[in-house]
Amino acid sequence: MRELKYKEINGRPCEFIGIQDVNGNDIYEGAVIMQNNLPYSPKYYKIWRNKGGFAITSHQDDLLTPIDKIIFWDGCSDMQNIGFIGSCLMIGNFYQTPIEEIIKLSK
Repeated sequence: MRELKYKEINGRPCEFIGIQDVNGNDIYEGAVIMQNNLPYSPKYYKIWRNKGGFAITSHQDDLLTPIDKIIFWDGCSDMQNIGFIGSCLMIGNFYQTPIEEIIKLSK
């Protein structure tokens, strides 16, 4: 069983999701990650705590959608998603900085 790790972000305890990004940085709930190994524009995803674990957006259209309004999402514990998340770069946390600003700063 893995040790639970938390990091306080803007007064909110955010749990480590058990996955590190491509550079070895721990990923915490609220993370915005970027898939930057594409031959075209990068894709962005957000990770949050959901009932039963952590979730990641399935569609790019949901990046700016409030979490409670997202209908389709994937679990972060699926082995395929773990590999995918670990190949991405964590570029910020939406509990700390608005997503639009995180994306702008990543370019």
